Amino acid sequence: MNQYNPWTPEAVAELRRLHAVFPELSFTEIAEQMNAAGHKVGRNGCIGKAHRLFLKPRDPPPEIRLWRARKAIAARQAKRGTKIGTPPMSRIPREAIPMVPVETRRERSDRSGLLIDLDMDQCRWPVEEIGHATYLYCTSDKDGFGSYCRKHRRIAHNPVRGR
Repeated sequence: MNQYNPWTPEAVAELRRLHAVFPELSFTEIAEQMNAAGHKVGRNGCIGKAHRLFLKPRDPPPEIRLWRARKAIAARQAKRGTKIGTPPMSRIPREAIPMVPVETRRERSDRSGLLIDLDMDQCRWPVEEIGHATYLYCTSDKDGFGSYCRKHRRIAHNPVRGR
């Protein structure tokens, strides 16, 4: 056997024993116990050897499981555009959304509406100034490409000229 290989048959037997008898021990603690017994191995070495021996992976501690669950929830909500603890727009009653007077609109249009009222085939270009309590959207028919009508798609996806 290679002189730099710490995995003697005795070390492998000790790893198997510690892994099977003490399921609550982490691989760091297993490596510490093996080092105390005279085997010079580290945490990553124990993890790699356990993987190559097809030993069952360790369950993470409860605080890590809770952290992972919170992280997954935050990722799903970020993908949907909501934050933790905020209800989706569909659950907010319409009476709670303040209405903006018509005079404050940047684009005067009888075809403006709230995002919650838009159909799948209507333009989602915001027509309100930033800072208003509510945003109104274009609501013209989509061009068939993306989320905007023909006019707003040209603005949003303006090709670079003269390179």
